[in-house]
Amino acid sequence: MNVSEIGLNMYQAMNFFRGDAEGVYQSDEIYICNKFLFNTAESFNASAIVQNDRYVLAASCRIDNREKLASELKIKGPLKASDHEYILAAYTFYQNDCVKHLIGDFAFVVWDKQQKALFMARDHLGVKPLFYTCQQNLILFSSDLNAFLHLPFIDLSYKKSYVAGLLHGSYILKYLNVKHTCYHDIYRLEPSHYLFYFNERVQITKYWELKPCFPEKPVDAALVYREFYQLFFEAVRCRLRGIESFGVGLELSGGLDSSTIACMANEVLSAKKTLFENLYSFSLVQSDEGRVLAEKEIVEEEHIQNQLLDSFGFNKKNIFKLNRHPFTNYQDELQETIRVHGGLNKQNTTWQNAIYEAMQSAGCRVKLSGFSGDELVTDYGTRWMYDIWYSCRPARVMKELLKFDIAVYKSLYRYLQGRLFGFKMNKASIAKEIDSDFLKAERLKDLPAKEYGIDVKSYKHFMISRIMRPFTSLRFESENLHALRANSECRYPMADIRLLEYMIQLPAEMFRPGDVKRNFIRKSLQSILPAYVICRDDKTAAVIPYRKLKNKVFINQLLKDGLPADMESNMVDTKKILERLKTPENLKRETDVISLLTAAYLVKTEHQYHLR
Repeated sequence: MNVSEIGLNMYQAMNFFRGDAEGVYQSDEIYICNKFLFNTAESFNASAIVQNDRYVLAASCRIDNREKLASELKIKGPLKASDHEYILAAYTFYQNDCVKHLIGDFAFVVWDKQQKALFMARDHLGVKPLFYTCQQNLILFSSDLNAFLHLPFIDLSYKKSYVAGLLHGSYILKYLNVKHTCYHDIYRLEPSHYLFYFNERVQITKYWELKPCFPEKPVDAALVYREFYQLFFEAVRCRLRGIESFGVGLELSGGLDSSTIACMANEVLSAKKTLFENLYSFSLVQSDEGRVLAEKEIVEEEHIQNQLLDSFGFNKKNIFKLNRHPFTNYQDELQETIRVHGGLNKQNTTWQNAIYEAMQSAGCRVKLSGFSGDELVTDYGTRWMYDIWYSCRPARVMKELLKFDIAVYKSLYRYLQGRLFGFKMNKASIAKEIDSDFLKAERLKDLPAKEYGIDVKSYKHFMISRIMRPFTSLRFESENLHALRANSECRYPMADIRLLEYMIQLPAEMFRPGDVKRNFIRKSLQSILPAYVICRDDKTAAVIPYRKLKNKVFINQLLKDGLPADMESNMVDTKKILERLKTPENLKRETDVISLLTAAYLVKTEHQYHLR
């Protein structure tokens, strides 16, 4: 197959996504197809293929620092220029260093027609996906794994190490390098990395990382709160771009993260009340059946949602309450995960499909999510004192010790224990991991190397490792792949790197819990948050309020379908599945249920795939 045939094959594999515009550039050396949505007002002005005399660009993007770039790059018609044009101008001027000047969500490739070289880059946290493989002296790339699946020379056997990690209880924490997919030769470009391909050689470079900071001098708390407020205002404002042309939806759970985004969106739009007709709210709520089943475990949040929406004067027809899981069969759900992701995938966000279907029916194109707030911006702050022990400044350490507070001594003991002997899970956590481990014991050798873990040598290291862990970028990837099928996208104000870089420089004392946890953001945004949001500290339910009902239905299906006692599997411990099904009432964690259902699905479908 020549370049054009391969490109056309990949293009046809992506026909499920129509987009609003598409263009193709091809030559003897390259085939580039760019499909994209008109999800900002400026995107309506984008050419199908953006290029200049030397470079050709394809991108999925939203650039947030347009004003600064327009000044630096002298962009013509800066208010109307598309984000694609901003990226191309930045690459033309800065070359590979362009990514150091871009703020926003992006995955893009640039073809150098003169040098015959390819550059590709992914945003700082990996909101936009980008995959690549080197085959037959070519580099193939796509924002979706499905584009590779109908090429006859691609090895589509599943990696044993990937399946082993999928079945192992502590997979997310210890056995994952986000670079790897379920296929042997197809890789993700990692977040905050760029790739340069020239003369059949690949060079990958990391261009950004969060670095811990331990300031010695105290700060003006009032000034910090004001500066954070302005940064958060800007993070939400940038992600409301395009609301004049299409709808923007708030994923409103009633928790702190979604509530603060809703309140700030209200502030941003307050000067232009007419725009509220394009603002929507989508909430997952408990059904009556689910409420009875959940009993005391549920934290009811619908009243918080209602209070917020009433205070904003929200248009009733723009409020969507969703109380049913989009799938009624666990095999259908897992098959949908594989279909959307282009193969096996640890991260499963099929529950978001209910929101995307509602968005599509309402004509809403963008969803604002509070995800990744817990990972840094709204962290609970319980480990704040670790920074004091880590930086080990005698005067500061003695000041804490002389308080004769038992909590201080406990913190120091836990810190020293962790530094000397490593961070270890408690017995209850270990038991939970064992419960969700369905890997055959003899297959432990197939596990990949332990490449990832939470770093707790300081509070700042802990926050950085949580926001940068594979779980975060895989969640972004999964949500956006699902959203794409509804011609929509997800935006994450809590993942704005300007917020993250600002917060990581602050003294740890700023995050010290007060009467309620997550004290920092409550104080920073107290001027816009209602009292019932500021004072509330009872949020313990998962983001899917009807999960317990769904889990019970799915487990009952598995019990009804049965699993032959003599069924054998290459990777799965089938005896463990049967043992766990004897006490389904003990399957309380969402991750336990997902692991069990995934293991059962793999046993039943193992004949359909090849492991290598």
